[in-house]
Amino acid sequence: MSLLDLLAGKKAGGAKAVSFEVLEQTFVLTVTVKANQPVNSTLVAKITSDPRYEPVTTLRVPKGEIWYIDDIYVTGTQPVDGILRIMKNERQAVHITSPINSLLVSNPSRPATRLATPFEEFSTITAEFINLSSPTADQTVTAFMKVKRFILKS
Repeated sequence: MSLLDLLAGKKAGGAKAVSFEVLEQTFVLTVTVKANQPVNSTLVAKITSDPRYEPVTTLRVPKGEIWYIDDIYVTGTQPVDGILRIMKNERQAVHITSPINSLLVSNPSRPATRLATPFEEFSTITAEFINLSSPTADQTVTAFMKVKRFILKS
């Protein structure tokens, strides 16, 4: 029986009910768009889970956890507009955002970015940025990805 089955409340014959702890964690996504970068270039975002650690390009869901992306947003206008493509296991695009500047957290008509796709234990998450404009100088784009982590209690 999979963790997803357990999360949905399914039980194997005679099995005890299981419980999950739910945590929210926000990751910072950054990408540097080089000066004169051709429009529609695909750039891999760096993902930071904690400022004390180095950013990574791939997140791996730990054993005994299921993650759902709850929100993707920006806190200010970004210098280069583009879209984020969220990848599962580096080959399946599970979400493509609206242009990044429409994801401004204070925008009352901000498009929803909650994903129904679960990231099961050992799945990987990567984020790609596709620029819709080309800057005249190097520019860094910063977005935030809020994740709900369902952790199996033993």
